[in-house]
Amino acid sequence: MFSLRDFVMETIRGMIGNYPDFQAMEYGLNWYSKGVLTETDLAEIQEGIENRKIVVEEPEVESEPEETEMEEPEMEPVDEPEVIDNEQNEE
Repeated sequence: MFSLRDFVMETIRGMIGNYPDFQAMEYGLNWYSKGVLTETDLAEIQEGIENRKIVVEEPEVESEPEETEMEEPEMEPVDEPEVIDNEQNEE
């Protein structure tokens, strides 16, 4: 049998961590004011929000290697192309 309370609680559990905390709390308070949720349910919502804050840690960001001046690669001299006289080619 469908339980509105279970449905609402499952929805709120899914909101925690995916929406700002105030939205999950506001959603819970709206259903509490309608008599669907109890104070125990609100305490569970609050606990879920607090536990998420404790569990979630910012990942360590590896520092980027320091930029160093790159040396210009040594360029080898290029032989000049041989110029062919057009008059010789016409023969």
